[in-house]
Amino acid sequence: MLKHDLHLHTTYSDGVRTPKEVAERALELGLEQIAISDHDSNSGVNEAIEASRGSNLEIIPSIEVGTTEIIHGKKYTDTEFLGYKSDIERMATFSLPVRKQRRQFVQDYIDTLNRINREGKLREFNDNLNQFSNDEAQGDAYMIRDGIQTIKLKDVLEDKFRRRLRDEEAESLANKVALVSYDFISYALDNFLEHPERLQRIHPKRRGYLLKDALVAWTPTSPDEYTLTHEKAIKGILDCNGIPVLAHPARNKKFLEKKWMGEKDSSKLNPEEWVKELVRHGLQGIELYFYSGNGFSKEEEVKANTYFANLADKYRLITTFGSDCHGQKDDAGELIGKFQPDYMTERFERSRL
Repeated sequence: MLKHDLHLHTTYSDGVRTPKEVAERALELGLEQIAISDHDSNSGVNEAIEASRGSNLEIIPSIEVGTTEIIHGKKYTDTEFLGYKSDIERMATFSLPVRKQRRQFVQDYIDTLNRINREGKLREFNDNLNQFSNDEAQGDAYMIRDGIQTIKLKDVLEDKFRRRLRDEEAESLANKVALVSYDFISYALDNFLEHPERLQRIHPKRRGYLLKDALVAWTPTSPDEYTLTHEKAIKGILDCNGIPVLAHPARNKKFLEKKWMGEKDSSKLNPEEWVKELVRHGLQGIELYFYSGNGFSKEEEVKANTYFANLADKYRLITTFGSDCHGQKDDAGELIGKFQPDYMTERFERSRL
């Protein structure tokens, strides 16, 4: 059986492994095909290809394109599309505007903390910060220490890629990587805390959000993190000669009826009607996803994947399988290559791209 994982992230978005490290780990696990599917960036694909050269590991160029859509009067940024086998250079150009907005989003946080420090308002900011964290930490959780130096985007990139960067290299990387707010939050948590040991009182997944919440309150304005509608994302992938595939559809349950669980809610979209609309825009596939490795129950994973596999068959769409591994270990353990569903083995075996 072909062992593959068609949804993996690297340091070029919010993964913790470099593309080289992802390829090396895939080889260690005996995988034969993987897709580097970073958020809004395909800059890690060539590095992974180079790292796997001479082996039997096939690297599929991919990207995970984020969207913003207004549904029933509300804005949702949950829907993402995988763009498999897209032309690398054309996709890099198509996704550049979103990466620039992501860069500005992080730069806003940098500018905010620099301004707070420059204007001597750290004590006031720390009071505000601990309003967010006091209850969870059972007392003052953490404070930004006095005397921090002016922060540059280059500092954040060096922390993210775990190496020193020349100025021109940092500038080039800043346009290739899809930065996320947590890149700066992680850098701040590692470098600027007065009492880092107090963070142990707060659940790891909450630590960064608390600092982010405090920074947002001090940041005047920030651009939207995503700017593409569903239709524009699909069209962009097609224009780059790629295969547009709907990523982890059941994670859109904020606006979708959970038909796979028997839910009826007329205030939400019918998933089949939604998929039909996406097909009219040019959708060519649906991802079957490792939901139980990403916060869902095993029961819901089986029901969701079975439901969307049936929709894929009905509308003649391909199906792909992905773990969405970001490199870290969580309650489900290491995710890369782990999603090999025993409830649809035959489909898994014929899902190679």
